Amino acid sequence: MALFSDCFDQVMDSLEEAMEAELQEEVLPEAQALVPVRTGKLKASIAAGTERDGIVITGYVEAGVKYAPYVEFGTKDRAAKPFLRPAVEKFDLARVADRMKGGGE
Repeated sequence: MALFSDCFDQVMDSLEEAMEAELQEEVLPEAQALVPVRTGKLKASIAAGTERDGIVITGYVEAGVKYAPYVEFGTKDRAAKPFLRPAVEKFDLARVADRMKGGGE
């Protein structure tokens, strides 16, 4: 049984590493390129990464300033200027799989 768990841990570590690379190299730069910049505070607050809880790996991209949702979704007085949702569309599971095989960029 220890052999399976060792292999499982290696696969999960490899998957998390590949997801993290995909988020950092593809998604984060896209969000930073799309975000409207007035002071640069919103752009500087954008982060991407992974969190692991047992067998669940969650990827995230987020903006850490209070007004980020108003920019992303707009308000009744201002049009939406999405930057997170379009960036997430850059996430590609095929590239994650390639990265796991050692073929990542």
